[in-house]
Amino acid sequence: MCHTSGAPTGDPGLCHARGLRRVRNGPYSSYFHARAFSSGSQVDLLRGEKLLEGTLLQFQDQRWSERRLLVTGDFLVESSDIKEDPQNVHKNKTRLLLSSCDICTSTQEYRLLWDRAMQEMPGAADFEMPNSPGPFDYPVFIHHPYRPVICICTHSEDEQLAWLSVLRNAMRHHSTAILRQNSFQGRAFLEAVRHYRQEKGRYDSGVLMLGSEEDVLSMVVMEDVLPGLRSQVFPRLRVARNRRGAAWGLLLAEVFSLVCGEVSQELHTLKEHEAQGHPLLDKQVRLNLDQILTVQEHITRKMRGKVALRTWAQ
Repeated sequence: MCHTSGAPTGDPGLCHARGLRRVRNGPYSSYFHARAFSSGSQVDLLRGEKLLEGTLLQFQDQRWSERRLLVTGDFLVESSDIKEDPQNVHKNKTRLLLSSCDICTSTQEYRLLWDRAMQEMPGAADFEMPNSPGPFDYPVFIHHPYRPVICICTHSEDEQLAWLSVLRNAMRHHSTAILRQNSFQGRAFLEAVRHYRQEKGRYDSGVLMLGSEEDVLSMVVMEDVLPGLRSQVFPRLRVARNRRGAAWGLLLAEVFSLVCGEVSQELHTLKEHEAQGHPLLDKQVRLNLDQILTVQEHITRKMRGKVALRTWAQ
């Protein structure tokens, strides 16, 4: 049975006065910030502000556990074990990574996501979907192409819709991290990724919407290694027919974890090297700045003169 309990304690009227509404489930409830669901309004992304919180059953790594979930104003989704010592709760806290995820609310939708992920696998018709968490009435599935499925169990349709709405907003927020920066560096990075993928014969742009630089690079690397995993690595695994789907999912998760670690380390090293080179580059630019400005002014005067002559001739 799914248990959900209100995060704030005390009088419900006090919670409402703090800008929180409650999704009622009989004796259980989750609390969400009123502005998160106001039609026509945008949520102010305030770090530390609570958009939604509750105590829910969470399915992850093939087991159920009662977790306290919190979505903050900057769309960070934190999950902590409520059975641990409250003084050490930060040690048992994990962050749900939502960029590039699909979020749905039924086993049928989850099955379609699984089938889509398996469609390029040889012998996919013989694959059985790993045991799905359920069945139950009000699930929310979080599906990532290279991570094990996460599911949270809500206790009413209203609560299910509340979590679905906030989690999808969080997913969109993190999946468009680079685009929202609207910076020269971000545009240059995405352009470089686009050219790299086109050289590999991949012209869809979906990977460009998948989160931070680390997220995007990890997904690009996975695109490169997937053919080898399908054709060379996986066929060599000795797995029972009814476990092939689960084995493939575990293989992807392990490889993706390694890829993320390597990408993170290499990206950190690259940025350190780049930061060390900035002072020298800045010095070179400043030394040549006067010459650059002089040339720019000369070209500007020359262009204005040509325009004036053409105008006079007409």
